[in-house]
Parts: sequence; structure tokens; C-alpha cells
Amino acid sequence: MAPSDHHSVLTRHSSGLAWGSLASSLALIGAAGWLQLIGRQPVSYDWGFRGYEGILALVFTLVGGVVGTRRPTNPVGRIFWLLGLGGAIQYLTAEYSLRAIVIAPGSLPAARFAAWVQDWIWVPLIGLIGLLFLLFPRERLSSKASRRVAILGTSAFAATLFSRAFLPPRLESFDLDNPVGLLSDSETAEAIAGLSSLAMILCFAWAARLLLTRFRRTTGVEHQQLKWFVFASALASLGLIVGIAPPTSSPGSFLAVGGLALVPLATGVAILRYRLYDIDRIINRTLVYGALSASLATAYFVGVTVLQPLLRPITGTSTFAVAGSTLVVAVLFGPLRRRLQTLIDRRFYRRRYDAAQALDSFSTRLRGEVDSDALTQELLAVAAETMQPAHVSLWLCSLESGQEK
Repeated sequence: MAPSDHHSVLTRHSSGLAWGSLASSLALIGAAGWLQLIGRQPVSYDWGFRGYEGILALVFTLVGGVVGTRRPTNPVGRIFWLLGLGGAIQYLTAEYSLRAIVIAPGSLPAARFAAWVQDWIWVPLIGLIGLLFLLFPRERLSSKASRRVAILGTSAFAATLFSRAFLPPRLESFDLDNPVGLLSDSETAEAIAGLSSLAMILCFAWAARLLLTRFRRTTGVEHQQLKWFVFASALASLGLIVGIAPPTSSPGSFLAVGGLALVPLATGVAILRYRLYDIDRIINRTLVYGALSASLATAYFVGVTVLQPLLRPITGTSTFAVAGSTLVVAVLFGPLRRRLQTLIDRRFYRRRYDAAQALDSFSTRLRGEVDSDALTQELLAVAAETMQPAHVSLWLCSLESGQEK
């Protein structure tokens, strides 16, 4: 078979898988969404919010379809299909078991089986994300360390899956008897699950460290591709870390879900190389406005906390404290944003900051410079400092003689 024929067959096969995965995932997401719609009873969650599994499944499925049809040989598209399909199954089993066990007990068959699947389906999904850390963007396991992590990680995730699905006597989500539980001692099952989970976390951390090592060593297009991926992964990791503490679990979970949804989007941009170099501006704006939001929220909270006890004896209400804090936040917005922009540029974008400073200094000297030779030397020096080219030259045309200088 000629290479062109092989490529066309692979493209058709990949497109078929993409459309089949998209159809299956959308069908499962639609069924789960319908169950959520008819069961509007308020449900409390320790982490996340109701329906977040469906959002992630939809994003992974759509991006996987685009990547799979545009880059049929790239394994990332197939990983996204599996993540989307697994997320759709997780969403459906969560809503199905919630409907059959909590909202309308006994209304649906096989409730314990759905709860059982929902209890362990997240394990292979995390394993696929770890595999993505090892493959992106080179599309292969490019080193002995990555292959070693892949082998150990597969074993750790398989052990975690087995310990979570088949060993516990009871299901965690709804405190029901495990239909396939092999152990009667819950403490032993929890100990085995804890050890396997620890091995899984260590392998995941190892994969993340290899990703950061590649990020530091690469240049050019590959570095920009990794920058997109690392940026989205960092937001998701920050949300997961913040979501661990109970006081911040709600905002942390929203940030984590948003970061996880950005992972396929950022990866798709990196693979298709669409507006690849815009990531520097996105990171800059994220740092500036993230720090600005945190600073203004702190100022507002401190203002309300301080002003309330001071003004309550006079006003009797907290309205003036809230209004005063809001006014302070509004006044601080512009100056604080400029200060943070300068600070971040100086710390993380030093070359651009130095270039801006050099241009400002040159424009100031330009207003008082009348000697053309001195001006030429100054212009060449500024161009060399800001752009750092391999060679600098200046071409001038005399208006009187029409000759080049």
C-alpha cells in the first residue's frame, strides 16, 4: 500500500472513530442532562457542582473530534475521545444513581451497579491525563524515563482501579453494599486503596516533572506548544490545591473545572498551531488580573471588616461600610492595575520591560537631540538593545542630493 493510500485509510478510520465517539458521548451526556433536568432537587456536594462531569466530557469530546480529524496520526485526539467518553459515563452514572437512590428511590433498575461504576470510573480518566503529560507534544514516549513512568503508572493505576472497584465491601458515594466486593474488612480495603493511590499520585507527579523538564529544555514552536499546555494544567492544579481546604473548596472546584476544561482547548490550539504565540499575552493578562482581583477582594474584605465596628454605633447598619469599601476598591483599580502590570513585566517579562524603558529613554533624549550623527548612533544602540538582532545597519537618503548616506 502506498503511503498516500495508508494516510487516507488512517484519516477515514480516525474520522469514523471521532464521529462515533462524539455521537456516543453526546447521547450519554444528553441522557444524563435529562435526568438532571427532571430531578431538580437540591443536592450538596463536597467538591465541584452538579453537572461538571458533563461540561468536561463535552469539551474533551469536541476538541478530540477536531484534533482527530485534522491530525489523524496524533494520539492526543484518541486520548481526548476516551476522556470524553469516560466523562460522559461518569456523568450518566452519577445522575442515574442520584435519581434511583436519593431523589426517587426505586424508580430505576440497577441502581447499585450505576453507583459502583461511578465510584471508580474517575481512576482511568486521571491515568489518561497522566499519559497525556508523557506524550505531548512529541506524540510518543521520547525517553527511557517517560517509558519507565508509563509502565509503572499503568501498574499503579490498574492496582488503584482494582482496589477501588472490587475490594471495598461498601460503596463510598451512597454507602451501599458493593455488588462485587471481595473483602469484608473495610479497613483492609481502605489501606490497600490508600497505598495504590499513593503510588498513582507519585507516578503522576513524576510525569508532571518530566513535562516541566521538557518545557525548560525546548525552544521555538515546541516550547510555545508546551507553554499552552502547562498554563492550562497550572490553572487546573491551582484549583485542585485550593479546593482541598473546606473554606475554599467551592471557588477552588470552579477554578479546577475551568482549568480542566482549558486543558483540551489549550492542547488543541497547540497541536493545530492556531494563534500559537498569543499565549504570552494570555499569561500576562492572567497574572495581572488574577493578582488584581485577589488584591481588590482582600481590600474590600478588610475595609468592610474594619469599617463595620467603627460605623455601626453611628449609622446602626453596615451599608456605609460596604459603600465605603466599594469606593476604595473603585479608586484603587486603575493605579493598582498599573503597578501590578509594571511589577509582572519587570519580574516575568524582563526583556520587554527593558525594551520599553529603553524606548521611553530614547524618546526623551530625541526631543533635545539636533546632531544627526549622534542621533544615528543613539538609534542604532536602541535598536540593538531592544531587538537584539545579529546585525544592525541604518540606511538614510539625503533629500537634497537624492543620494544614499
